[in-house]
Amino acid sequence: YTLYEITFAGNWPTMARPVLDKVSHGFVIFFVLYITVIVFALIRVITAVFLKDTLDAANNDAELRMAEGLRKKAEYVEKLEGIFKAIDD
Repeated sequence: YTLYEITFAGNWPTMARPVLDKVSHGFVIFFVLYITVIVFALIRVITAVFLKDTLDAANNDAELRMAEGLRKKAEYVEKLEGIFKAIDD
């Protein structure tokens, strides 16, 4: 249990230790399950936020590259039209 306290250290061991020492060691199961669920849920939320931001940035990069390619293609078409019009005249 002490290694678990060190692994998921925070302020909770100072609150949980007196309960476990003075009331009952049966509360170990409650504290271990509660802290595990809360810590892993928090890690999942933080990971999801970072992943969403990363995917949004990657998507924006792809859209910008596509828009830049279309703009260059339109410029090229305008130049070719200008050349053909000059040749026709």
